[in-house]
Amino acid sequence: MSIFASIFKEALEKCAEEASFLKASTLPTFNQQSKWQYAKYQHALQLHNPVDDVTYHFDLPEGQKDDDKFTAFRSSDKTKEDFGKDADKKGLAQVHRSAPDELYFTMQEGTKNPTYTFKHHEGQTWHGIPKKHKAKPEFQKIVQTKQAIDPNYTAPWYDPVAGAGKCLEATGRGVMHIGDSPMASAAIGAGGGLLYDQIKRHFYNTPEENQNETFGDRAKRVAIPGAVGGGLGLLLNTGLGDHYKQQA
Repeated sequence: MSIFASIFKEALEKCAEEASFLKASTLPTFNQQSKWQYAKYQHALQLHNPVDDVTYHFDLPEGQKDDDKFTAFRSSDKTKEDFGKDADKKGLAQVHRSAPDELYFTMQEGTKNPTYTFKHHEGQTWHGIPKKHKAKPEFQKIVQTKQAIDPNYTAPWYDPVAGAGKCLEATGRGVMHIGDSPMASAAIGAGGGLLYDQIKRHFYNTPEENQNETFGDRAKRVAIPGAVGGGLGLLLNTGLGDHYKQQA
């Protein structure tokens, strides 16, 4: 009898937990960008959906860090009047994708724009998964490797003065070479766009973002730099024709 009572009690608690979850409105379903608002507290996050005029409230664990996976608890929805009241920070949230059991969004904070995926686990429990950018650690590994060989090595992007001087010098040479051959400049621009596409997909995007990208999105990354490179090369070659004839 005690075993039956224990099982019955556990079932009741489960039902109560699910009923509590159902008190909160269902998240909308869409795959296109949408502008929401966020309000951040020390141990809570609110997201206001202006289309449905609903504020979703998530309680966050103590000591939660931006780069660590965490467990959040969704409570009942808040009213519009309660949104952002006494918040530590408020701003816009770019919602990339939403479903009843998943929310993918970026908080536009200015200098740092953290991106999260909130996935429903059970009851009121959700898992918060921060997007981790892989590019920066890769660059740091390269620098650390070179510094191990040469202790005096300083990466240009760590030395603002040296980095700026080298960038200006290289930019000046590169701009003049663009006019040598507009077709070659177009090809180089397209190649740069292709390189950017590969870096973005391998070091920056999440698997979900790669999956959602269309052929048109990727083609623009190649076509636009190619058109700009070719157009600028033609403009320089036409306007500074005498200079290039002398160089030849």
